[in-house]
Amino acid sequence: MSEEQQQNDFDASEENSNDERVETADAVQSSLEEPIEAGNASGLEEDLRIAEEPDMLGKLQSELEETRQQLLRTMADFDNFRRRVRQEREELVKSAARTLLAELLPVLDNFDRALPALEQEGVSEQVSTGIGMVHRQLQTLLQKQGVERMEPLHQPFNPEFHDAVLQEAASEEYPSGTVVEVLQAGYLLNGKVLRPAMVKVTM
Repeated sequence: MSEEQQQNDFDASEENSNDERVETADAVQSSLEEPIEAGNASGLEEDLRIAEEPDMLGKLQSELEETRQQLLRTMADFDNFRRRVRQEREELVKSAARTLLAELLPVLDNFDRALPALEQEGVSEQVSTGIGMVHRQLQTLLQKQGVERMEPLHQPFNPEFHDAVLQEAASEEYPSGTVVEVLQAGYLLNGKVLRPAMVKVTM
């Protein structure tokens, strides 16, 4: 290759390099002259605002703690509500059971009166035995539900458990305030009065 040809190639390469540098400079200048986008400007403003408020972190922590306390109170209120609903439901069930058991007591009273009468009237042994079985089944059913018969005869009168409907004079054998006759049996339900006993008391 001649010396003149080499010189021409070098000049062309130098010219291309200069053109690339000019394009790069123009691109940088153009990017600097472009306006800042709205999103970026907003982010910068937020950063500046946080930088200008040194207690922002403390404020956020305080708000977070307040929200946590509100959540705990709400959860506690809900637990109390759920507990109250459960208790009310249990009380409703107990009340319904108590009412049903109390309504069965007159049936038991009729059996108590019928059995001695059947023996006196000479009813067949088969009938008497059958009625006695039903009577015992009813007693067993009530006992399983917590129903217990009171035994107040010859015991001191207690107004919490007994209803005095008749009175008679006291004696040496039965001092004042003694139950001398049970007119209608009384019953307890789980230790609480289901029906007071109707009694005759000395005075």
